Amino acid sequence: MKRTVTLIGTFAMLFSAMIILPALGTHHKNPEAWTSGEIKGLILGIIVALAGATTVFRGIKMPSQPKKAFTLVEMLMALAIVGVLAAVLLPLV
Repeated sequence: MKRTVTLIGTFAMLFSAMIILPALGTHHKNPEAWTSGEIKGLILGIIVALAGATTVFRGIKMPSQPKKAFTLVEMLMALAIVGVLAAVLLPLV
């Protein structure tokens, strides 16, 4: 379970790079002003990166034998929140 939580957090941080880098690339083409799409991409990417870093930290600090029901519920809630955020915010980018 500890390994799974750490892998999910690592995936979230890599996914956030896939959100942030296109926004920065678009801004590089037109550096005069930030558009709303670029700002939304940066904010969404930063939120996902922070959530991933927190999840990795939680996975590293997790005891060897956690209470399985509690950590399973935590993981399902985190995946649901990330899924809803992605479904709502990605079409806006």
